Amino acid sequence: MINTEKEYWFAFEPYVFITLKEKAALLYNTLDGEHIKVTNKDAIAFVSEVLDKKNCGV
Repeated sequence: MINTEKEYWFAFEPYVFITLKEKAALLYNTLDGEHIKVTNKDAIAFVSEVLDKKNCGV
């Protein structure tokens, strides 16, 4: 869960396509084709939290 007592901002650019699965996430830059496959459990949880509507996600 994101610590709301710390003051920081994080956002994905609108051209980054994100797919979340149970054990992996894919972040794909549609401008240049670069991609990152995330398999770390904590990193997947972070991406999921950032995308949550309560955190101004989708």
